[in-house]
Amino acid sequence: MHISDKIFKAYDIRGIYPNEINEKNVQKIIKSIYTFLKPKSKTTFFTVALGYDMRLSSPKLFASAKKALKELGATIIDLGLVSTPTLYYSLLKYKYDIGVQISASHNPKEYNGLKIVKRDKNKLIKIGKNTGMDQIKKMAMSNIKFDTQKHGKIEKNSNVLKTEVADALKSIKPKYIKKLKIVADPGNAMGSLYIQELFNKIPTDLIKMNFKLDGTFPMHQPDPLQFDTLRSIQKKVIETRADLGIAPDGDGDRVFFIDEKGEIIPATLISSLITKEILVKKPCERILVDIRYTNNVKNICKKYNGKISISQVGHALITEQLNKENAVFA
Repeated sequence: MHISDKIFKAYDIRGIYPNEINEKNVQKIIKSIYTFLKPKSKTTFFTVALGYDMRLSSPKLFASAKKALKELGATIIDLGLVSTPTLYYSLLKYKYDIGVQISASHNPKEYNGLKIVKRDKNKLIKIGKNTGMDQIKKMAMSNIKFDTQKHGKIEKNSNVLKTEVADALKSIKPKYIKKLKIVADPGNAMGSLYIQELFNKIPTDLIKMNFKLDGTFPMHQPDPLQFDTLRSIQKKVIETRADLGIAPDGDGDRVFFIDEKGEIIPATLISSLITKEILVKKPCERILVDIRYTNNVKNICKKYNGKISISQVGHALITEQLNKENAVFA
């Protein structure tokens, strides 16, 4: 079975379906992930939370991944159709050991892939180049034979999203939220699930654009880093006189906001706003800031007695540094 080494990226596994990633080779990749991450001493009840996105190939890859894990004796937690943040949340909430999300994030429709995370007590470790990706790649591309005589089991957890949103509201403890008019455009992708669930709980006039899950992305690629994909929501915010626009990416782990004038709010201002809210409640905590966007957050940390560290670019690298330095936000 040929597996191209180029699908193993610094932060995830990603390639074009079915030429580079497909039902057959994903089984060996999944078995490599499980075998590498599972402690040799832990022989029973090692749980793998498994989710997938709305891409057309995702249900097939999801079924193939479940089959492979069951053959290795894993306890598989079937989360079903979820965003990547919901998968991450599930590990900490329910103490699952490993999480694998079948998704290609914001990439075009012909792509698919895997995002991998493991739990270390109350911390998450994103699997990337420095945290195991090279070893998984080596194992997947070798002639290793896996012991597939075991019989794992599959359990469903369909309530993660509702619990996630409820916990978020408990954490923030909003005493009063003014009823706002909000436009949201998740680009027919996974962000529609948590936006809908959140605003079911908050009094909001929600104007929905491209909410139907559709892996063909009929309106535009769900990549808010490409600012031309935001033009329609910017226009809608102005037309409807909305207070805010929300535009997540394909798997829901990245989001851009549009202000009431239809302008894109720079990410550094969102980071600064959150940093201030945290430091008001928890002064002297450490904040990580991406090397590309430092000044605004530095100024907030100085004003509200926060400690600051500069991080590299990339989710796995940021998470690794967050854990090492016990930072409260990155």
